[in-house]
Amino acid sequence: MPSRPTSSSQQFADFVASLPQASALTGAPAALAPPVPVEDAEKIQAAQAGPSTSMLSEPALYEVRRNLDRRLNAAQESALEQTASPQPGADLREFLNSIDEFVPAIPDSVTQYYMHRAGVDSADPRIVRLISLATQKFISDIALDCQQQARMKGLGVRPSKRSTDKNVKYTLTPELLETVLQEYGMTMPRAPYYH
Repeated sequence: MPSRPTSSSQQFADFVASLPQASALTGAPAALAPPVPVEDAEKIQAAQAGPSTSMLSEPALYEVRRNLDRRLNAAQESALEQTASPQPGADLREFLNSIDEFVPAIPDSVTQYYMHRAGVDSADPRIVRLISLATQKFISDIALDCQQQARMKGLGVRPSKRSTDKNVKYTLTPELLETVLQEYGMTMPRAPYYH
């Protein structure tokens, strides 16, 4: 008689039982094992002593609700503390403090000129650097998209016939720039001699 394929819950139970440092009552790792009351522990031990074909079933809704009010054990609390995320905004503070060391391709004076022209007045040099960094990222994304468009259209020029594909040179044309800017929702005004 062919053997029946094992169910996913049985496979999960076998996986949990094979983990190192397994709890004697539940088969789960000690840090993940829920606190088990004495009467439940006896049921689990009886089920483990029973036939090996017993499968773990999902807990009933009333059992889940009953377990919500239980306190975590020490191993669970330490595991939770180790995986806890840092304070909100800590990464942003570190980024703003390290932005002084970064020198963007767009000079601060150019960024300040366009900020004043747009009506933004900020004396904080970190804000100016942040706007310069965002502008540099935006321009580099547009240039990269233009290069990809030129590559797809086969507009590259090789300096010599023996050169490899890595040496292909691309020229930024107004047509390429116009199509990419349309993808970003921007229109590029054409010079008067195009009309």
